[in-house]
Amino acid sequence: MASAGSSSRNQPATNSVVPAVLSSWLRARYPTMTVRQEWLEGCVEYLLESALPARPTDRTLIRQTNQQLLHADLADSTENGVLPADVLTRHKHRLGERNRGILLQIVGIMDVGIPAQTQLDVLAALKEARLAPPRLPHSNSNQAASGAAAEHDRRQREDRQQAAEDQAQQQEGEEDHMSAFHSSETQLASLSNPTIYPRSLIRLHLSDGHAELLLPAFEHSRIEALSMNGRREDEEGGEEVREQGPQRTLLGCKVLLKGSEVRRGQVLLRPGEVEILGGSIPELEARAEYILTNSLRVRLGKSPEPEEEPPGQG
Repeated sequence: MASAGSSSRNQPATNSVVPAVLSSWLRARYPTMTVRQEWLEGCVEYLLESALPARPTDRTLIRQTNQQLLHADLADSTENGVLPADVLTRHKHRLGERNRGILLQIVGIMDVGIPAQTQLDVLAALKEARLAPPRLPHSNSNQAASGAAAEHDRRQREDRQQAAEDQAQQQEGEEDHMSAFHSSETQLASLSNPTIYPRSLIRLHLSDGHAELLLPAFEHSRIEALSMNGRREDEEGGEEVREQGPQRTLLGCKVLLKGSEVRRGQVLLRPGEVEILGGSIPELEARAEYILTNSLRVRLGKSPEPEEEPPGQG
């Protein structure tokens, strides 16, 4: 008689609602991951009962199950962690292989090449923009007020431009390979729009959903799929705001490390060695601004702020 541990990873039980083709696809796509069978069965039951046609094709079921996985917490959808216990203390090694990627999720994101205060200013501008009432067409009675506001905005842009030029002069002549990460288009856009984060060097915190440790990962070369800007939805009216560049990277976004180098406990992200799959964890993304705010405050040596309760709670 075969033992319970002799069955293949992600192999469904005989009476499982999970088709064999789906389990085979998951093993091939995520060979280092063990899907939690209870989660997978619940996912398939949900899709078959409420989200898909009565007789979905195998391709449709696979695609929709993968989407559910990308938006689930790995703590719920996988059996165990994949990060080595000594990943932060090894001097130099690699995580994953080209055809055996390690699936992790992003639980923190910031730009360590941009001053922390600048990013806090963007956060404040984003909050202010969400609270501001919709702009109405200007009438003759408020032309003077609008002119004063325009002059104020112009002076703010000039001040930010001067600050950027001063910072550039201070850094001139330094041998800093991170300068290759700076995008002039993004920098100029951030000067004219205070709700856009300047782009320099993104740092992630990665988790396998099980280990308590957070694995830092830095761009060694620009990863175009990572962005702190991009499309977002207005909280009040649901109106979508589109900005240039890729879609904003949400907390809970899944990534595959495919041979990424780790030096002194830090992953070096390079194109071809990391795949950004997308997705999110709604509960984590709801706290994204709070997490970023306190991470930036720590960089400035400030104490963390208390977390605000979501509307309708408390």
